[in-house]
Amino acid sequence: VAAIGVLEKLGSTSSLPALLNAAVSPEKELSQAAKASLTRLPGAAVDAELVKRLATASGVERQTLIELAGRRQVESALPAIKRSVTDSNAGVRKAAYEAIGILGKEGDLPDLVKALQQGQDREQAEAVFAQRPEGRRQAQALLELFWTDVAANFWWPNRRLAGAHSRNYDYLHGTGGLDRHLWAAGWLGTDYQ
Repeated sequence: VAAIGVLEKLGSTSSLPALLNAAVSPEKELSQAAKASLTRLPGAAVDAELVKRLATASGVERQTLIELAGRRQVESALPAIKRSVTDSNAGVRKAAYEAIGILGKEGDLPDLVKALQQGQDREQAEAVFAQRPEGRRQAQALLELFWTDVAANFWWPNRRLAGAHSRNYDYLHGTGGLDRHLWAAGWLGTDYQ
């Protein structure tokens, strides 16, 4: 681990191969130290070398390069990272989703939708986009639209939805699927069952 610090202080692409070998090491402490050093290593030449290696890497090495590109915010690596969402290696896909969450823009959403349609790692991709500030703003806007529409069609004296939903109910209990959410939001009285 001390050698990792020395390689980092050299601060050039000549130390990149040794640091990358250490970053893919199964020894967790060594791997984490090497990834941290590679993240801090200065220079556009380091970024260019990561992108170059990413084009041919596979397995754990590809996963590590994607993680590093995300940490270093290497936007030029994004095309290769987007192709990795369909990789056969689950670790590579996970790293790709996370890096796209860091580097990606709204226009990168179709690539993730395509991967989701193939049924791979849906929850992981959704979690990554839910963490993005832009994704959170969009979700908030949709929630506000949804609850505004519900409020516009809610009949307060009877504490029930009016309109088309008023006919969508459980005959046994007289409630619909949305009523559980209305109850949780405090819109229905305490007598809701």
